[in-house]
Amino acid sequence: MKTDGVTVRNLSTGEEHDYTCPANEAVVCAFEQARKNYSTWDYDYSKAIVSKSGKTVSCGDWVALLN
Repeated sequence: MKTDGVTVRNLSTGEEHDYTCPANEAVVCAFEQARKNYSTWDYDYSKAIVSKSGKTVSCGDWVALLN
């Protein structure tokens, strides 16, 4: 699946990272990598939570817009 870049932002710190995977995966990657966990094969992508509006997805303090 081809995905355009997605920017993930930490709502507590304002830190931003760009990813080239779907937004729901990107927020989990940012969440785990902020905790120094780089074992991407172990990430639980079900941690991503889509907002009620369906416009954003989050994991912890990390949020991204859904396309």
